[in-house]
Amino acid sequence: WYQKAAEQEHVEAQCSLGVMYENGYGVAPDYAKAVEWYQLAADQGDSEAQTSLDTLLAQHLPTDPPTPPRGSDSVNAAKNSPESNYERGNYHYSEEDYEQAFPFLEEAAKQGHAQAQHRLGHMYYYNEGADRNYAEAFKWYQLAAKQGHAEAQYNLGCMYYCVDGFGRDYAEAFKWFRLAADQGDAMAQVDLGHMYYYGRGVGEDHAKAFDVYQEAA
Repeated sequence: WYQKAAEQEHVEAQCSLGVMYENGYGVAPDYAKAVEWYQLAADQGDSEAQTSLDTLLAQHLPTDPPTPPRGSDSVNAAKNSPESNYERGNYHYSEEDYEQAFPFLEEAAKQGHAQAQHRLGHMYYYNEGADRNYAEAFKWYQLAAKQGHAEAQYNLGCMYYCVDGFGRDYAEAFKWFRLAADQGDAMAQVDLGHMYYYGRGVGEDHAKAFDVYQEAA
């Protein structure tokens, strides 16, 4: 139940899953998954999740994490594992220190870490620690989406749907919304329902729209 509710963006369920993965309650302890679920809940404004996230990250980070400048060939992040870079970058991101977060997340993304790729796309899209660049946002969303990252699939669908300099393509938007919706992403399910309802990227089908809306409800 927690997993299903958490995937539907239920904040308390996301926070509870973080607790379960952190402490091994009913599941094998998994630090990365605990961070992931705490972060999702914290992103929705849950103060308890934010506190748990900060505590967990502080326990696993050096007291003085490296802060290499962006663009340097000698960035220490290149010496770290993808997960380590993501964790460090995510820590700085959670503190809204986007300039410090960027090099770690960028390196993790280059190392193939799907969550880092999605986060980097988000930073380019929303001008967080990097100049707004829709082409770069699209690139990193797409890389993460192809690895099955549901939020990246949804955001990629939004870029195809909302133009953002790429030319609107309802068929591609439908494709990525459906992939994200199949993983339980509620926002993707809603937008997929809209596409069925209005016949965008797919034949108009009000019955199918109703079914998809019902899944998101």
